[in-house]
Parts: sequence; C-alpha cells; structure tokens
Amino acid sequence: MAISAVAATSCSEYLEVDKYFNDRMTLDNVFTNQDYTEQWLADTYSHLKGNNTEVCGKYSSPHNFADDQTFGDGHRIDHYGYVTSGQWEMVDYASNVWSECYNGIRKATIFMQNVHKVIADSRYVTEEDVKDYHAQARFVRAYYYWLLLKKYGPVPVLGDDILDYNESYDDLARARNTFDEVVDFIASEMVIAAQDLPLSRGILEAQRPTRGAALATRAKALVYAASPWNNPKAGAGDESYQFEDLTNFDGTLLMAQEYDDEKWAKAAAACKDVIDLGVYQLHVVAPRSVAAEGFPVTVEPYDDGDFVNKNWPEGYADIDPYESYRSLFNGSLSYDGNPEVIFGRGPAANQGENIKNQMVQHQMPQSIGGWNVHGMTLKQMDAYYMLDGTDVPGKDTFDAEAAEKRVKGYTQSATEYPHLEAAGISLQFANREPRFYASVAFSGTKWPALSYSGNHTHLRNQICHYYRGLYDGYLNAKLWLRTGIGSIKFYHPEDANNGDNAVIRDKTEPAIRYADILLLYAESLNEVEGTHYITSWDGSTEYEISRDLNEIKKGIRPVRCRAGVPDYDAETYGSVTALRTKIKRERQIELYAEAQRWWDLRRWKDATVELNKPVYGFSVMMTEAQKDKFYTPTEVPQYAQVFTNKMYFWPISKTELKRNPLLTQNPGWQTYD
Repeated sequence: MAISAVAATSCSEYLEVDKYFNDRMTLDNVFTNQDYTEQWLADTYSHLKGNNTEVCGKYSSPHNFADDQTFGDGHRIDHYGYVTSGQWEMVDYASNVWSECYNGIRKATIFMQNVHKVIADSRYVTEEDVKDYHAQARFVRAYYYWLLLKKYGPVPVLGDDILDYNESYDDLARARNTFDEVVDFIASEMVIAAQDLPLSRGILEAQRPTRGAALATRAKALVYAASPWNNPKAGAGDESYQFEDLTNFDGTLLMAQEYDDEKWAKAAAACKDVIDLGVYQLHVVAPRSVAAEGFPVTVEPYDDGDFVNKNWPEGYADIDPYESYRSLFNGSLSYDGNPEVIFGRGPAANQGENIKNQMVQHQMPQSIGGWNVHGMTLKQMDAYYMLDGTDVPGKDTFDAEAAEKRVKGYTQSATEYPHLEAAGISLQFANREPRFYASVAFSGTKWPALSYSGNHTHLRNQICHYYRGLYDGYLNAKLWLRTGIGSIKFYHPEDANNGDNAVIRDKTEPAIRYADILLLYAESLNEVEGTHYITSWDGSTEYEISRDLNEIKKGIRPVRCRAGVPDYDAETYGSVTALRTKIKRERQIELYAEAQRWWDLRRWKDATVELNKPVYGFSVMMTEAQKDKFYTPTEVPQYAQVFTNKMYFWPISKTELKRNPLLTQNPGWQTYD
C-alpha cells in the first residue's frame, strides 16, 4: 500500500510538472500503465478550461465585450474597460492563454510519442484504443493552435518537436510561422486525427472529440484563412490595413497580402465535409398545444407561403421554432443528447462553472436570486427580425428623433400578444421572431424560476421591469442593467438561485455547433468567384465549388426555417454584397452570446467600424411613470469602445518575448518595458 501511494503521488506530481522530468524510466513507467496513460491524456485537455473556455462568463474571456453583450458590475470598469480601450497589459487573458496552450501542446506531443507503449498493459487496451488515444491527443494539440491563431494570429508551430528545457534560450528560440502555415498545420493535423476518431461517442465519453469535431475545427480555420483579414480583395475595402507591419524577425510578412479565391473554395469544401458526414442536425421540438408553467403554447408560425406549408426539415409546419432554439442552450438537452453541438467542454464541471454560474447567474434578475448585470446592447436587440422577416421599426436609429420611429403603446392585457405576458409591456417587443424571445430579456419579461419551492414559491413567474426605482432597475447599486435590456439565452424555466431547492441547470458549451458550420458554408460559397475542384477530406470524392445558389440555400434555409423566419428573397440571393450583409446579420442573431461575434468582426475586418461606434441602450434613469421616455435610445458612456488596428490580435507576453529572441510582437503592442 505504501508503494502504491508513492507511485500515485509521483505520477500526480509528474502530470503537473512534467517538464522537469527527463528520466526515461519515468516516461516508460507512465506509458506502460493504462490508468496513468489516461490520466496524462486527460491532463492534455485540462488547458481548455479557464481562459481558454470559449462560451463563458466575463471572468475568463473578453469575447463577451463586443457590440452585442454588456456587463454591469465591477468588471465593467476593469476587464471591460481595459479590453475595449486597448489596455491589454492590465488583464490576464493575454499572458495566460499563450502559456496554457503551449503547455497543452507539449503534453499532447509527449503523449503522442509514447502512447504506443500502453499496449503492454494488454489486459484492457487494444490497438484500436491506442489509435483513438493518439487521435485525441492530435486533435487537442491542433485545437490549441486554433485557439492561439484566433487570438494572437501567426504563432510558432512546433510540430512534433519537444523542447528541452535544459537548452539555452537561443537554442529554444522559434520564429513565428505565417498565418497560412498555421492554418495548413491545423487543417492537416485534423484530417489525420479524423481518420482514427469515431463518428460518435457513448455517454461516458461524449465530450471527447469525434471525427466531426476535427473536421469542423478544420473548416473554421480555413474560413478564417479565407476571410478579409488574411485574404484582402482589391476594391472591397479590405486593403485599408493589410498587416504590412506584422512581420517575422527577418522581415517576412506573416499575413497574406493578395487575394486568393481558392481559399474560399477550400473553406466551403471543408464545411461540406462536415455536412456530408450525415451525423449532425439542427435541434427541433414538436409544437405544444397545451401550456405549462414556463412552456407556452406554440405560437403559429408566420405564413410565408413556403416554410409554413412543409414539415421539417423543409419547413416549420410541425415544429416549435421558439422552443427548438431555446431548449438547445438552456440545459434541456444533455451533452450526449444534443444533435447540434459538434464540440464543447461538456457539463459545467468541465467548464469551471463558466456557463452555469458566470453567465446564467449574472443574467438572472435579482428578483429570482441573480446578479442582474449581464445584458445586451440596443444594436443587438434591433438586429432581430419581426415575425414576418422585416426590420423592426426604428432599427439602428439613435438620433434625436429615433424614439419617434419606434412602435408606441403598451399591452392592455396578458393575452394580447404571445410572449408578452402582462399588461403595460412596450409594443415594440410584440410580433418579433422566435429567437428574440429566446434571447432578449426585455423590460416585462417573465422569469419562471420553477425550481423554487417551500418558502420561496412566491418568487416564481415574476414579470421583471428595468425602470429606475424598481428592484431590477437602477437603485443606486451596481447590480443593474446599464442598457435596460437583459439576456435570457441559456436560461431554463427552472433556473433560480438562493432559495428552497433553487437550482441552475448544467448547460452545454456550444463551442462549435452545426448551425455555425451551415452559415460558414453559405458565407464561403457566396464569396467564391470562379469554379474550383477541391478534394474531400478523405480523398473519396472531388467537389465542384462555385457560387451555386442551391448549395448556398442548403446553408441558410435550415437555419432560417428552424428560427421561424422566412427565407431571403431572390434579389438578396442574386447579390453577393446583399447576401454577405444578410449572412453577417444572421450570424449576429443565431450565434448571439456564443463567442462568435468578437472573432467575426475581426476576421471580416469590420471591427474598425463596428467597435468604434457608441453603445446604445434605453434611458434607464426613467421611472415607470416616465416609461415613454425610458424607451428613448440613449448612449451608454460606461461602454465607450475604441478599436485600433493593434487590437486585431492580442499582445504577446513580454516574458515570452524575452525567452524567445526570434519571437516578434504583434503590431502596436509594447515589446519590453
């Protein structure tokens, strides 16, 4: 027993500080034992948590600080203020992610080079197991490069090299690879991993990567490589800043300077690889004819003359678009039972409680035990369509007469309009598309909080308003929504906090989901100018890629249909520019609060425009007696944003720059003190 205890302790310490171990016998001992081998593999995943979580709360990542979400407490001043003003040296994101990713990369590489030894423990381990272990490590190693690429841009690719920490800094120095080289490495590694990864996994391994996860990550990386920041097109406005100052130590340009149409074709083909697996589908639920607490009767979809006459997947006649979208995120589905999530971090325990507490608890009003500080901008609220697919009156108008363009009046009863469940709710929230009600907590939203029982049953089904002086409005404290608009995505009708039997359901992190891939497929095809022939990931077929409208619709129509809104008209489909604008808006709506907007604005090179605009909300200093004035679009100075060219990529830590003399800093950031 004593020997076993020492062995277990030694292994545990080794897994935490493996860089200090050089004894060959130690590696052999670990990788000839199945338990230790699986512990090592699990440890390679461990760096995906914390600051590397993708859909998460404000503490772990700045992804939330785009032009769609807002936070109202102390982090509004420090984390939010530092990020949006370019003071990245003041937050831990910039330095932590680099070291976390490269630690994970090193552990994965050591694992890949030694896992074959575990076959000696042949009581349970088969050759197929070893292939799967190896493919998992290859996937997670490439995924760390994917995270690094989005944040820092071009980074050093180590391949299968394992750096010897006993060498000098000069011998350890590695220069940055170009953006395209990093993407090519990710893409090629994911193809190799996909060959040995299964199409699906059982419930106990649901969060481990599958073939689809590998191919989907590859597709996203190729889309980023094809996007304007690395594929500038003359005459499209992309050439205003082409990262000419982002170079290697020898002056090598690290971002592409010329347009390559084939990049879009490769990205489209990679998305098609995922689609053609036939594994994933958009989540839908059947209509509800009888209401229950927190679960309203299905609202009759809009009669568009198209979707309304067909059953799913060709139409929405037999689905509930609102509940289909809402239940995808709120914990109604287990990770293994979610047909749409391609990759994520599984239950809350694997996310460090990022979604469950840091997001949902922050977005719930104080009335049901939340912190009432996680909301959205007026720009985001305006992005949602009306039920018939038209724009909401007054969309994106913030001038002195803007309020006059918006719908006036209030509900007279709780049954006058679907989803407006009380009298006195602004009519500008009526007749909106289903995703609006599954995402936006407008003033007058009902929060069911059904898990409350006993002495707290009275807290159920509260109608929460954000007028000044009310419990969830401005009360001279920090827990109030600065824009007067809340967020309800990820909230389940049972979710409540601090009371008898109150619970917040575990949520699945949708780091990559099928709707994202479908929209990227449509986006990529829309940008293709010629005809290209691209081989599928496994070499089994050759795709003919062009701006084929029927193929583009395969990416757009399912998303629009599930959302309960009409398809685009022929004029929109016929124009590259018009469709590009629509797809960008579709991603803004469909992927709200999923850590996509922040990156999309950068890869499109739209951040310079969109993130330099003032942030607007409602006039939150108005009381309920002044509610007409409450709905006046009002600039929120606390959320002032400044975006400069240097903010396209994160700064590399000065510590890392000192360690690696061949490493160059991203433009605009300090190199040394």
